[in-house]
Amino acid sequence: MILTVTFVTAARIEAQFYPELSFPLSAEANAMGGAGAALVSENPFAATLNPALVGLSGLRGDMGIAFVPSFSLPRRYVGSGFYEFWYVTSMTRAAAIHFGIPLNRFWKDLPFQAGVGIGYTNLRYTLVDIGESSPPRADYLNGITIGLGLKYLITLGIGYTIDPMSSAYQSFPGAESHTMSHDIGTILRIPILRIVSRIADNRELAFGGLMPVFNLSLGYSARNLGTHSYYFGAGTPEQADLGWNVELGLKTRVLHHEWKWLSFTLMREADASLIFTSIDSTSNGYYTYYARRKGLGCFQIYRNLIAGRPTALDDYPSTRPAGDIAVLKGAQLELGQFIYLREGSVTEAGLPTYTTYGWGAKLDGLVRTLLFVHWLSKKDEIAELLLDHFNLEFNVSKATGGPFQNQAFETLELVVR
Repeated sequence: MILTVTFVTAARIEAQFYPELSFPLSAEANAMGGAGAALVSENPFAATLNPALVGLSGLRGDMGIAFVPSFSLPRRYVGSGFYEFWYVTSMTRAAAIHFGIPLNRFWKDLPFQAGVGIGYTNLRYTLVDIGESSPPRADYLNGITIGLGLKYLITLGIGYTIDPMSSAYQSFPGAESHTMSHDIGTILRIPILRIVSRIADNRELAFGGLMPVFNLSLGYSARNLGTHSYYFGAGTPEQADLGWNVELGLKTRVLHHEWKWLSFTLMREADASLIFTSIDSTSNGYYTYYARRKGLGCFQIYRNLIAGRPTALDDYPSTRPAGDIAVLKGAQLELGQFIYLREGSVTEAGLPTYTTYGWGAKLDGLVRTLLFVHWLSKKDEIAELLLDHFNLEFNVSKATGGPFQNQAFETLELVVR
C-alpha cells in the first residue's frame, strides 16, 4: 500500500500526499517573502507562482531555461502519535522552460501587441523515512502551462497550468499513486508615467538624459486546484495569492536598449488557503473536517494588502496555528539591471514573523553597465550579440524561519531571444 503522510510546515499544517511539490521554486520571489503573484519576471520557475508570466514571454518572444543546482531539507518529524512519520527530503531534479511566440510577426496589422507562451516544469523529490522503516519514495511533477499576453500601453497576461503528479516507492514496482491539479493566474502591469506622457501629447519626462520609472503591477493566482487537500487526501495545498507591487526608478538608453540604472520595488501579497478547517465533537471523540472554501480566497483588501495584517478565518484556529490568510512583504533594490538585492517577511496569525533575503545577478545588466561607462565599445559585436539574443541570471534566497530555515535555494537561468 502507498502510505499517506502528514507534512507539517510552519506556514501551513495540512495533510497532503505531495506537500513538497507545492514548494515555490522562484528564488527571487522566495527572497522577497514568496510574493510572486504580481512579480514580473523572465525566470521560468516564476510561473509556478503565477502561470500568467508564460503569457508575458509571448510578448517578449524569448526562450527561457532554468535549473536548480541543488536543494535539500534537514531531517524532521511529521505528525504526532500514531501518525508520526518521516523524513529527509532532497530535490534530485528541477528544471523549467518556456517558449514565447509574438503573434504580431504573423498578423502585422494588429493594433496591439499579442503573444502566446508555452511552459514546462519538471520536479523530482526523493523522500526517505528517518527510521528507514519505509522504503524511499519519489514524487514527480510535470507541469504544462499555456499563456496569452496582450499589450496596449497596459500589459495583461493570463495563464493556465495543468500539473500531473505521481508518487512511487522504489521497492514496490507498480505501486504508484497519481493525481492532477491545475493553476490559473493573471497579471496586469500599468506603466503610470507612460500613460501620463501619452495623455500629455507624448511628451516623455526626461532629466539630463534620465527618464523616471513608475510602474504598478497587480496579480492574482490560484494554485493546486482540484487536488482537494482534505485530511489524508491526495494532493497539495490549494492556495490563492493576490498582490501588488510598485516600481520607482530612473532609466536611460544604451544602444537601442533601455537601461535602468537604479530602481526600487516594494511589494505586498496576501496568501490564502482555499481549504476550510473545522472540528466536530461526537461521543467517540473529536473529528477534523476539511472542505473547499468558496470564492477567490476571502481576501480583505484593506486589512491584508494595505494594512499588512494577516487573517485567521477558521472556527478552530488551534487545528491550524497559521492564519488562513498570510501577509507576504518584499522589497528589491536593482542596481544597473545587474545586481539585485532582496528582502522580505512572512506574517501569519499565531506564528512569529520570519524574514527572507537574497540576491541576484544578470549578465545583460553587466553588459549595459560596461557600455554606459565606456568600458566596452558601442561597436563591440559580442556585447551587441549578448544584449540582443542572450542573458544569464543567477538567484539565491534564504529564510531566517519557517519551513526552510537557513536553507539556501539557488536557480540558474538562460534566456535566448
